[in-house]
Amino acid sequence: MTRIATLNRIVQRYGRGTAARIIGQSYSVYRMNPNTSGSVISPNSLVYPTFSMYFKNHQRASKVHVENTVFDLMIFEGMCDGTKLQVGDFLVENGYESDAGIYCVGQLRPMSQNILVRVESPSTLEKPHPDAGASEDQPTSGFVYVQGKYGGVRPAGRFELTLQGGLYSMQAQGEGILASVPIGLQPINRVSDSHKPPIPMTFPRTKFLCYIPPLPGYIINELDVVKMSQADSYQVSMMYSSADCGLQGFICTLEKINA
Repeated sequence: MTRIATLNRIVQRYGRGTAARIIGQSYSVYRMNPNTSGSVISPNSLVYPTFSMYFKNHQRASKVHVENTVFDLMIFEGMCDGTKLQVGDFLVENGYESDAGIYCVGQLRPMSQNILVRVESPSTLEKPHPDAGASEDQPTSGFVYVQGKYGGVRPAGRFELTLQGGLYSMQAQGEGILASVPIGLQPINRVSDSHKPPIPMTFPRTKFLCYIPPLPGYIINELDVVKMSQADSYQVSMMYSSADCGLQGFICTLEKINA
C-alpha cells in the first residue's frame, strides 16, 4: 500500500501535475471548512487561488471511462495534481479567456485522471413542510371548507437549505444562512417528447437530469424543490445512488413545476 501511495504521488505531482502547469487552464479551488457559511465558493473557503488542470480534448468523458453510468452527465476527465484535491471541492475557472465555469470533484482516481462534473447553475433547495392547522379546524369526516384556514403544502411554508459552520440543514424560512449550491442541470426530454392523452387535461412535465454535489449534513429526498437563480423551480421525482454512476454526490431526475 505504501508503495502504491508513493508511486501515485510521483505520477500525480511530477507527471500529470507538471503537464497541467504547461498546457492546463488556471482554476480557483474552494473547499468546505468549519467557517464556511452560505456558499462554498467564498473567500474563506479558498484553498488554491491558481490551480492548474487540463481537460483532455476539452470534451466530456467517454461513458466507458465512467463505470456503471446510465446517465449522460456533464462529466470531464481532469489531468492535474490530484493529491491536492478532495471529493466535493469546487474549481472555478479563472485563466485565459475564462467563462468562469464551475466544476465539482466527483471522484478521485489514483494513478489516473480525476472525474469532475460541471455545475454551472447556482440554486437553492427547499423542503415541503405541511401546514396542518389547529385540531379544531380539521373536519371530523368528509371534506369541509373552512374560511381562512389551510392544510397542505404551499411554497411559503417550505423549509430552506442553510449552510452554517460547514454543515447543511433544512430550517424554516428566515432562519439561518441560505445556502447557494451550484448544480449541473440538463434536459432529458421535451414536452413534445411526452405522450399526450386524447383529451388533454394537463401538460406533461419536462424532465431534467441533475447532479447535486455532496451536502454534508443533509441528504436529498424525493419531492424536495430546487430553485434556480432565474426563479425556475424543479421538483425531485427520483433519486439514484452513487453506485449507479460511480460518483459521489446526488443524481436526481427533476420535473419542472410552477412554484
